[in-house]
Amino acid sequence: YGMGGIGKTTLAKAFYNKVVRNFEQRVFVSNVRERSSGHGDGLLNLQKCFIKELFRLEPQIEDVNGGRDKIRESVHEKKILVVLDDVDNVDQLNALVGERSWYGEGSLIVITTRDEEILSKLSVDQRYEVQCFTEEQALKLFSYHSLGKEKPTESLLELSKEIVEVTGRLPLAVEVFGSLLYDKKEKEWQVQLEKLKNFQRDKLHGVLALSFESLDDEEKIVFLDIACLFVKMEISKEEVVDVLKGCGFNGEAA
Repeated sequence: YGMGGIGKTTLAKAFYNKVVRNFEQRVFVSNVRERSSGHGDGLLNLQKCFIKELFRLEPQIEDVNGGRDKIRESVHEKKILVVLDDVDNVDQLNALVGERSWYGEGSLIVITTRDEEILSKLSVDQRYEVQCFTEEQALKLFSYHSLGKEKPTESLLELSKEIVEVTGRLPLAVEVFGSLLYDKKEKEWQVQLEKLKNFQRDKLHGVLALSFESLDDEEKIVFLDIACLFVKMEISKEEVVDVLKGCGFNGEAA
């Protein structure tokens, strides 16, 4: 658990990839909070995706209770790995994984969340709080995205240290801000740093806002089209590019 942008998803994916071969069936469900909200069928659609990815079959379910029954029946006595990313409601857990007794010996359920209270309600066996980067870790990530190397040059070292401190050493903020400054001159680094210092909201929101404002007009339109129209769709990057090109945009900007 930990604040948004701190690296919970990255750690969960790395862990999943490391242990996945030890299980009969496995599933990684991303963006649970977002995918289960917005309309009445959110949880039901998430159940359908869960069953389809876990057992490679098209589920015939009409409501959440029916989905729970299907999941209980399918996971019975099997050794299963489940990772649920960005959970913010106990109902999501009840709908997707049900009860521990459903699963076979050696099964493992991993949850990432911003809210530690959810873990307390679930009486989890172990919990791990993801911490912000150390200065050394943040500098390495920032340098990789801003300069394409592991360490900043001597002339940019102090400025780089100041930048990672202003981002709060939050991994997502460090990565986005580093990418924003890639191939930019030192003067532009200073300009963007001052903008971030003056941003009144939280650090991550400030970095993301600056990153958006750095786009040209067409890139902003493409970004908003993707955010509003495609983000919840099961669609490949190539298909998105084709749609944008058909609308007269530079699809490669996606």
